[in-house]
Amino acid sequence: MKPGYGPPAEVSPNICLPPHFEGKPLIGNADALSLAMVLRKVHDRLSESVFNYVYEPTGIRHESDRKAIIEMCGEEAVARLDASLAKRKPTEPAEVNSPDVNWYYTALKSLWSSHIKRDPYLQFVELKLIKDKNARAAYKAWLINMCTTPGDEQSIKGLETPNLAPLFHKAPIVDGKQLFDRAETWQLNETVKSNRFRLATNLRDYVHTDSNEKRAKAKAILIEMCGEEAVKALDTKIAERNAETTETNKANR
Repeated sequence: MKPGYGPPAEVSPNICLPPHFEGKPLIGNADALSLAMVLRKVHDRLSESVFNYVYEPTGIRHESDRKAIIEMCGEEAVARLDASLAKRKPTEPAEVNSPDVNWYYTALKSLWSSHIKRDPYLQFVELKLIKDKNARAAYKAWLINMCTTPGDEQSIKGLETPNLAPLFHKAPIVDGKQLFDRAETWQLNETVKSNRFRLATNLRDYVHTDSNEKRAKAKAILIEMCGEEAVKALDTKIAERNAETTETNKANR
């Protein structure tokens, strides 16, 4: 499964070339296409079932989707999912009195605002799938909120590895209707989770690593995700922060 697989129904699924064995395609192109379409249907069914199972924790629909997941993945897989869900707890807000955490999180929010203007999939949804201007504004606000909701900042507290499972966000409502269906909402949440993880990880490496090679790699990824202007602004913030830290250390001596 390639990154980005599973876009909204209006988008054609990724078609992967058949694997090669001893220099020859394992199956023909027609068979590969047929298999890709089958995988797409299975993927969509599994995504829908998991979505309902997780976010509708009781009732007939919950039990029906549990049976569907067991059918596709087995009882042990569902048992592991149940164990994982049992461990999930709402995150607590970061310590508001921690200047380093607040600075770091503010930098992340600024970079994220630049990223959502550049990401091909997020832009595709806005420009191709959303026709109404008011709906586009709601979509942009929703994307920003998906990264900056209070509680999510706990994932970078203490410069730890970013949270792999940030809070789930329901689709925005425009004119009394949800802007996206369940599958589209699930896919957008997964895209944001993946992009946010990559962004926060490379921000942490760029700011705090002692390795010049690792820092250069992180900078290149930040430029790719957010643009040169955003990274230049980050550099300015880092210089200001370092100057403030130096002055504070002098004052405390």
